[in-house]
Amino acid sequence: LKAQARLAVVLVIVMAMCGSSSRSASLVGGGLPVAFFAAVTLGKGSALDRTVGSFEPFVWPSDPPADIPFEKSALFTSLEFTGRYVKYADADTWFPSWAADGSLLSTWTDGKVGDQGAASSCASPGCLSTTGFASALGDDPFHLNITGIGTFPASPSPYHGRYPSASLAFNGTWFYGTYMLDNENHQPGRRLAGTGAAGYCGNWCIQGPFVGFRTSVDRGRSWHEPRLHVDGYAGGLFGESAADNHTAKVKFGAIHVVDLGRELEHAPAADPEPSTPFVYVVGHGASQNSSPESWMQATLRPVGAGSLARAHDLEWSQWHC
Repeated sequence: LKAQARLAVVLVIVMAMCGSSSRSASLVGGGLPVAFFAAVTLGKGSALDRTVGSFEPFVWPSDPPADIPFEKSALFTSLEFTGRYVKYADADTWFPSWAADGSLLSTWTDGKVGDQGAASSCASPGCLSTTGFASALGDDPFHLNITGIGTFPASPSPYHGRYPSASLAFNGTWFYGTYMLDNENHQPGRRLAGTGAAGYCGNWCIQGPFVGFRTSVDRGRSWHEPRLHVDGYAGGLFGESAADNHTAKVKFGAIHVVDLGRELEHAPAADPEPSTPFVYVVGHGASQNSSPESWMQATLRPVGAGSLARAHDLEWSQWHC
């Protein structure tokens, strides 16, 4: 709890560094007043195959540079991999959130979980990206019960990929965030001279904006998606654009929710409704057009805070940096 409290204090400090000219944005809007209930594909509900494996245990090397600006942790001195693992699925981009019943509600994509497959990249005109969701329950990571598996289609256009990011279970509602990516091998992205076909990062070098949240009140059996299609390059929640990787960069790209316990139980209360906690999100972006930025690169980590005062009425939720 002490560590979580310290984290919350750090986030408030960093948030203050975002600047005095804060931007607020409603979770519904972006030029699209209509909310969509899109078709979801649900799995058959059968138990997932579980593969247990092992490798040689090792301690992760820790050789920080002498001038590193961060204080050495007094709580964690090393990281050891025990050599034991279990595999439930062939997919990535899992961002779990701790729900009231103890289960972990998580995103996933680019792979297969049970009989469901998802692929977030999508370059053909009119195609849809698919992102997955699932619920995991259990205290033993080697014996988890993974259920509620399904996928959701949504348009990435005018970008060429739409991926999961911020995930939050709160007060019976599952908030599922997505963000855009583009590849410099595709239009509208263009190659950087002298750095190879895919630009400086190797693949998917254009970090697009955060689109917003879709929500479910029945653990993924149905979803409310206000941005099934986005209104142009800047049609996301914060109005940011990344039409290419050279004339514009985003600050809130692949955002993530700060883990403050089950249903945000350790989050500070939101004013003026003290019964509702603040939600903190960490951004992924750049402040200058010349700075590297992709799904795995960022030069700026902005922090935003929002109040979910009415979890089922997203127009009342405001976000500030």
